[in-house]
Amino acid sequence: MGRIGSDQLAAVVRAGTAVQLCTAINIAVVTASFWPSVSHPVLMSWLGCTLLISTCFALSECGLNRPNRSTLSHNALRRSVVAAFLLALPWAALPTLYLGSLPPSSELVLVTVVAGMASGGSVLLAPVYPAAIAYLATILLPFAAKCFGLASAGYAFTGILSLSFAGFLLAVIAATARISVERTEALRAVTASTHVLHQRDEELSAQNARFETALNSMTQGLCFFDGDQKLVVCNNRYIELHGLDAKRVRPGVSLSQILDMRHAAGTLPSMSKEDYLLWRDRVGRAGNVSETVYEMNNGRIYAIRYRPLANGAWVATTDDITERQRLAAELETNHKLLSERTSLLQVIIDNFPGGIGYYDKDLRVAVCNDKAKAILDLPERFFVNGSPRYEDILRFNAERGEYGPGDVEAHVARRLAIVAARQPYRNEQRMRRDGTVLDIIGHPIEDGGFITTYMDITERYLAEAKIAHLATHDALTGLPNRVLFRERLDAALAAAAAGDRRVALLMLDLNKFKDVNDTLGHPAGDKLLQQVANRLLLCVRTEDTVARLGGDEFAIVVHIFDAATESEAIARRIQEAIVEPFDLGDEEVCIGVSIGIALDILNAEALVKSADEALYKSKSGLAGRRTSDRVRARLH
Repeated sequence: MGRIGSDQLAAVVRAGTAVQLCTAINIAVVTASFWPSVSHPVLMSWLGCTLLISTCFALSECGLNRPNRSTLSHNALRRSVVAAFLLALPWAALPTLYLGSLPPSSELVLVTVVAGMASGGSVLLAPVYPAAIAYLATILLPFAAKCFGLASAGYAFTGILSLSFAGFLLAVIAATARISVERTEALRAVTASTHVLHQRDEELSAQNARFETALNSMTQGLCFFDGDQKLVVCNNRYIELHGLDAKRVRPGVSLSQILDMRHAAGTLPSMSKEDYLLWRDRVGRAGNVSETVYEMNNGRIYAIRYRPLANGAWVATTDDITERQRLAAELETNHKLLSERTSLLQVIIDNFPGGIGYYDKDLRVAVCNDKAKAILDLPERFFVNGSPRYEDILRFNAERGEYGPGDVEAHVARRLAIVAARQPYRNEQRMRRDGTVLDIIGHPIEDGGFITTYMDITERYLAEAKIAHLATHDALTGLPNRVLFRERLDAALAAAAAGDRRVALLMLDLNKFKDVNDTLGHPAGDKLLQQVANRLLLCVRTEDTVARLGGDEFAIVVHIFDAATESEAIARRIQEAIVEPFDLGDEEVCIGVSIGIALDILNAEALVKSADEALYKSKSGLAGRRTSDRVRARLH
């Protein structure tokens, strides 16, 4: 039924005025109707008791001040029940005193008043349902007893009707009490949710303040524009670097307006506003990160790093590198005059994190650090008699299969042609025979030679491969996940549409798996899912797909010739495999499986829906032979 709290008691108190009004009216009706037919002293005594009780109840309501409690104490409930009993007592006395001794019209008034007070009072008291029940029982039980005691079929029938009426009112009381409690609990939940939302709003405000502080602490200028080229956010450094009017730079201002302010401040490159917009559009269409160094009209040099985002949005950082560029220019001039340039360059090469090779205009090795020799696994004999030719290194690699199968001289000629074209090249993710993955970048040099860098990116390659695998496979079982399942299903249906065999889809749901999780814990449930996956793989062929869709749900895409026979056979193999006990270490469990099978549907959504419906019927015991849950799960 729920908890009775101060809100329910307050609802009863608010109805007190209505109770007093109904009581006064019914007292007047009873007095007027009974006065000619009954003893006046008895009637006046009843009237005095009724008025006294009603007055005491009204006074107690005026002084009632309950704290806001979710549940009333036992003492408060007892007082409520006693008060209800006392309020009902006068109306319980009426039939005891007068039923069977009044004229028919007065008895009709008696029955009507008693029924009305019983129903009205109990409904008004329903939020505090123990009091309502006490009130109802105090009035109707004596009434029914008096009816049965009069030894008349009519009165007996009236007594039966009064008990039936009491049962109906009890149902009304229960429903009203439940609605009152549920409404109160809902209001409290809404209040609590509002408080939580207020707290979260305060937290977000604090986070925004911290974000703004961090943004304005950057040494670089930062701006973020949306796809409509409207400013989303920028920091103070951006405004300072470009000489913008801080009062005019607000979220929503257009890029065109920003450029007008920059033009006035002399912080645009030596190009027109239109050319600048064309450059930005060209960079945006490139779709990758770019960094450009510009000298502004005011003489400052800025490095602008541009990163395009989704839906045409972009973010850019601006760094004032004027002093850095001037210093770099001075260093470049000084280095040309230093005789130690070659030795310094060698130090840089030897400390390069990857391999680096410099080939002169005759395509002979001029510089090759030890890292390059190690990465490329070049023998020392290449360097005994001086600088080896680039062509010899290519032929050596081709002969040992570094470039894959094919004619050795064809491999050599193709790579020499790349160098002769004088274009930068990148041979990313070239895998060597030993499994090492190299990232090779080549750049031509003005004197006719070129420089190549070799980076061992094996770890990155393996990490990316692992990430790619996790994106399409279930981390727990290693089975294809829902994404890869859908790809395999679409491919199978396409093959079936082309006439290459037929496709059956089996949807599986483990029975009693939740009991294992709840009883033995999630680690045991995970171990069970892994063993189930292994058994399912043994039930199908390698070209079939077993996928985990989530929880204890699996799906199997099967390529078949005889749809009905083969799918039923696979279902039986799965059933026989799953019902065998699973050893989870300390425990051995037995579970069941429900299977839904769908055939001969070339639309993926329709096929999945059909299999789901079959699975539902299987779990409901409506799928005949396709219901595989025939073994009762047990836990040891």
